[in-house]
Amino acid sequence: MMGKRHSSTLVLLLLFISLSLVSASGTVLVDEVYYKAYSGKSNEFVHLVNTGPSSINISGWHLSDLEGNVSIPQGTVLGPGDGYYISQTEGNFTAIMGFAPDLTFQHQGSTLFGLRNDGDEVLLLDDSGNVVDSIIYGDSEHSGDGWEGPPVPGVYSGKILERRGMQDTNTSLDWAAPYEFSIGQSRFGPVSSDADGVSVFSSPGSSLDVLYSSIMEADSSIDIGMYQFTHPVLFEALEERSQDVKVRILLEGNPVGGISKDEMSIIKALDSAGARIRLLYHEPDIHIYDRFNYLHAKYMVIDNDTIIVMSENWNTNGVPYPGEEGNRGWGAVVEDAELATGLEEIFEFDWNPKMEDSVAWDDSRLDLPEPGSSPEPESYLYVDPEVPKIENAKVTLLATPDNAHAQILELIEGAEESIQVQQLYIRNWNEMENPYLTSLYDAAERGCQINILLDNTDWDGYGGADNQYILDQIQDDYEGSNLHVRLMDNEAHGINTVHNKGMIVDGKYVLVSSINWNEHSPTENREIGIIIESEEAASYYSDIFWDDWESEDLPQLTIEMLYIEIGALAFLMIIVLVFFIKKIG
Repeated sequence: MMGKRHSSTLVLLLLFISLSLVSASGTVLVDEVYYKAYSGKSNEFVHLVNTGPSSINISGWHLSDLEGNVSIPQGTVLGPGDGYYISQTEGNFTAIMGFAPDLTFQHQGSTLFGLRNDGDEVLLLDDSGNVVDSIIYGDSEHSGDGWEGPPVPGVYSGKILERRGMQDTNTSLDWAAPYEFSIGQSRFGPVSSDADGVSVFSSPGSSLDVLYSSIMEADSSIDIGMYQFTHPVLFEALEERSQDVKVRILLEGNPVGGISKDEMSIIKALDSAGARIRLLYHEPDIHIYDRFNYLHAKYMVIDNDTIIVMSENWNTNGVPYPGEEGNRGWGAVVEDAELATGLEEIFEFDWNPKMEDSVAWDDSRLDLPEPGSSPEPESYLYVDPEVPKIENAKVTLLATPDNAHAQILELIEGAEESIQVQQLYIRNWNEMENPYLTSLYDAAERGCQINILLDNTDWDGYGGADNQYILDQIQDDYEGSNLHVRLMDNEAHGINTVHNKGMIVDGKYVLVSSINWNEHSPTENREIGIIIESEEAASYYSDIFWDDWESEDLPQLTIEMLYIEIGALAFLMIIVLVFFIKKIG
């Protein structure tokens, strides 16, 4: 029998040979740099990725900021596509990322590698000191060493510099992403599947019956992601089901105006009934920084085989009692295990108790109101909802900030005939025109008929609809006759607010989502949406859209209509002028 000493020597020899055979060619790139950490957090990091088809031994490689170095330990090999996180500290990194880094910064002689907030250099050097990759950012004036041209512009605290795909021109163009991700945000891709069944519904209408029946028919589990939850009927249904079904609810901890006493009473009562409830919370004073600006999604995963996605919050405006007025919104029930798994993965990522912003609702650090009395529902008689059910429709699951922005633009850019948009509002982005609006202009130029229907509410209290200015802007920007936009006559249709975030393309594709068309919703919030590919589903939502579109009180606002009105006014003025000339004569 071979002795232990000889056995160990053989193992080390084989390990040496295997590492020697690992390809030293290929490309390892710096693809993420997080240099501007939140106050009180020491979790700067650099991420490396192997973009080649073979494993690469990076033992003895270094990160340098031209002042200090971080050495990569012996035996470090990156497989194809593998990443490698090098962070300032382990604890603060893990608290927001949910996993530990591969390596932490170390003293190299008398200097410490670190990333300046105003600007710095990040150079990846191989074991011979050759520059493998580099990035120069902020106010750094460094040039050379694998970099050409100006530095990458700086970012705000909490934002990550992220490479644009895997392109590598050694210039700032490599880092010109459409927007920056925040630390701790996910990178899920869209999930598509031929769903077993899709049931479509709307508010006002059958939304309460659909949600109530879905809760009551659950067999094993209910997971909910929601911005606001104060609905008495849905509360009572979940309170009852929490006795025998695993119920988890993830809520936004800092909604506009704060969590209400009614919502706190529901949270407390459901917790007592056996449900588990967490909040996504943000409070810099106690060093809790959220991964998303808001958890603004409205979804439910049932029994790991069914999802419900909608535009409405769970309150009596978003989910009105049958026959009563409420907000206009769309929703869909999708029966499909693959899509349910995809949405469950998103829920688990957001829920993860290891993340510092995922907090128990009764955490003593939180500044929350005392619960009020439990809400009493109005008289509600459940009626089995009669909603259209579509068989074998292709459905794509979207999430922000991960993938929805690109998918929505792709949907608009692929339109051939028509697009109908119903939104709470459309807002310009901070440093660019709203990209969805720009894409709609382009679609109109291609010959598509575009109809945009917006809410007409006066939210700011200054008089007049808040969306009026976007109508004026569209009139100034677009000079064709294929784009039509108007404000919905809410009162005439028995609608409190157009709270929808939906779109229909070519009578075949439908977007049902919680995504507002401002800058923060697709780039900062956690939102969930689906694209349904089905003429039957499109027909259902189209009927609702065109009914909402019709109005005797609000004229359609188009450039074509404006010309007609100007022409009519000029004709009337000519008649009056002729009348007076004749009278004087």
